[in-house]
Amino acid sequence: MQVKKILGIALAAALVGSVAIVAMPTASAAEFEAAGHTFGVIGGFNEWGGDVEMTDDDGDGVFEATVEVAGTYEFKVRADGAWSYSWGVYEADYDRTQNSQTNCSATVAEGQKLVVKLDTTKVDDAAKANADSVVNEEDFDFAEDGYDFWPVTFEVVDATEEPEEPEAEQKIPFTTLGVIGGFNEWGGDVAMTDEDGDGVYEATVDVAGTYEFKVRADGAWEYSWGEYEVDYDRTQNSQTNCSATVGEGQKLIVKLNTTIVSPAAMNNAESAVNEEGFNFAEDGFEFWPVTYEVVDATEEPSEEPSEEPSEEPSEEPSEEPSEEPSEEPSEEPSEEPSEEPSEEPVEPTTTVTTIKDYIYFDNSYTQWDEVYAYWWDSGYGRTYDLENNDYGWVAETNEDGTPNNHPVAFPGTKMTQIPGTDVWQARIPFGAQKIIFGSGKTDDQIKAGEIGYQTADLDIDPAANAGQVYVVEVGSEPKKGKGVEKTKFKYNNGAWEDYAGAFVEEVLAEPEEPSEQPSEQPSQGEASGEPVPVKPDAPKTGDATMPIAIAVVAVAALGVALVASKKKASEK
Repeated sequence: MQVKKILGIALAAALVGSVAIVAMPTASAAEFEAAGHTFGVIGGFNEWGGDVEMTDDDGDGVFEATVEVAGTYEFKVRADGAWSYSWGVYEADYDRTQNSQTNCSATVAEGQKLVVKLDTTKVDDAAKANADSVVNEEDFDFAEDGYDFWPVTFEVVDATEEPEEPEAEQKIPFTTLGVIGGFNEWGGDVAMTDEDGDGVYEATVDVAGTYEFKVRADGAWEYSWGEYEVDYDRTQNSQTNCSATVGEGQKLIVKLNTTIVSPAAMNNAESAVNEEGFNFAEDGFEFWPVTYEVVDATEEPSEEPSEEPSEEPSEEPSEEPSEEPSEEPSEEPSEEPSEEPSEEPVEPTTTVTTIKDYIYFDNSYTQWDEVYAYWWDSGYGRTYDLENNDYGWVAETNEDGTPNNHPVAFPGTKMTQIPGTDVWQARIPFGAQKIIFGSGKTDDQIKAGEIGYQTADLDIDPAANAGQVYVVEVGSEPKKGKGVEKTKFKYNNGAWEDYAGAFVEEVLAEPEEPSEQPSEQPSQGEASGEPVPVKPDAPKTGDATMPIAIAVVAVAALGVALVASKKKASEK
C-alpha cells in the first residue's frame, strides 16, 4: 500500500485571489429528446447482459420491442445501451419514471412473448394522477422535462399473436377550443391551436380594453373554462370569468393546459384532485387551468419554449467515449511487488503530481461551503485514480445471484480547496464516464428538507478533461428537484475549460516494504462487471473518501497562458 508524504505550505503571494475563468454556455443537461438515441429492453431474461432493440416503425414516438423468453423476471428500458438514462415503474417519492429504482416485472409462460413499449410523446398516467407531481405544475414544460415521465407499458401475449394496437389517443374529447369574451361582445370564438402537440392550446387576442373572457369547446357553452372556483371545485363550467386589461400596442395570450390540473385546485386540500382515487384521464378536464398574459404586440409570450436547445442534445451522446477507460494505465496495480521481496527495506522514491493529474471545480459563482465530487462509469464498475486507488464502487449481489455493483452514496469525495482561490480539486478519476459536483448534502439531509446544490450529470473523459476546470455558467438559475428531492437544486449549464493556476500538490512515496504476495486488486477490465439491474440513482451523488494525506503547496508561475480549450468529452 502506498504511503503519501505531506509537504509544507508555500503559497506564492502573486497567486492569492480567485482564479477568473469565463464559462462558455452549453446545452442544458435536462433536455433529452428521443431523436438521435437508440432504445432497448434489458433485464433478467438475459441476465442483464444486453439490450433488445426497440423500434418505432410508424414514427409515432412509441418505441417497441418483443422478448420471447419464458419465465418471471424484471426489466427496464434504457437509452444508447448505457445506464445514463433508463425508464421503469413510476415512483411517486422521486416523481419520475426515468432513473426509476423500481424495475418493471412480468411472468411469461411457454408459448408466450412479452411486448414492451416506451411512449416518448406523453407523461405517465400515474404521474398525472399524483397531485404533487411536477407534471401538474403550471410551468411544467414537456419539451424540456417530459423525458423524466415517459411511460413504460407492456403486455404478455401468445407467441403467434400480434399485440393489440391501442386506439389512437385523442388528446382532448373535443373538436375545437376557442376564446370568447367582451373583446368581441361574446359574439364568436378565437380559435386555439396546439402546434407543438404538447397539450397546451393557445390563442392571441389583439383587442385593447378591459374585458372578461372564457375558453370553451366546440363553439358552444356545454363545456367552458374560467377561474377555479373553490365552492364548486372546478374550472370547467366555472361561473367566474377570466379578466384582463390590454393597452394599446399590446396583446392578450390565452392558454388552456389539457395535461395538468389547476394549481389552485391542488392547493385546496378538499379538492377532488387530492383524493387518492382521483383519475386524471376521466376527470382531469374539470380542472384544466386557463392562464393568460398581456405582452407587447411585437413580443412573444414569455412561456413559449425556445426551439434552439432542442436540436443540440440529440447529436451529442454519440460523442461520449465509451471505450476511453481502456486506454488508461490502470489495468494492473501501479507497483506490483516482486515475487520474492527483498529482505532489506526499500528506500522510498517519490513521484510529483502536476496540474494535469487533477480535475477542478470553479466555486466562484456557486459559493458552496464545500465541494464534493462523485463519479461513475456506465457499467457501474470500479473507478480508479492516477495511482490505481479504487474508489466509488460497492460490490453486492442480488437475491437471484446477479451482480449489483454500484457507486457509493452521496455526497462523495470531498475536494480540496486551493488556498486563496475559489477553485477546488480532486484526483483525476480514471475509468469514470459521468461526474457530479455538489455542495455535500447527503440523501437523508435532502429528504429531511435541508437545501443542497449540485451540477447536472456531466460527461467526463478522464484523458480529455485532465487538467480542466468545470465552470457553472454565470447567471444560470438552479432548477428545483422533484419528489423528496424538492430541496435539491441543480445547475444544468456549464462548461469544461483548460485550467492554469495554483493547485494542491501531492508527493507520492513508494512502499517501504513490498508485500509477500502480489496485489489481488483486479484490473480495470476485470472489475467492470455486469450492469446494475436497478440503475443507481443518477441524481444521488457519492464516492468513497480518498485515503490520501493532502498538503497545500503553491505551485504556479505568474503569466501562465491558458492553453487552447480541449474538445469536451461530451456536452450536455
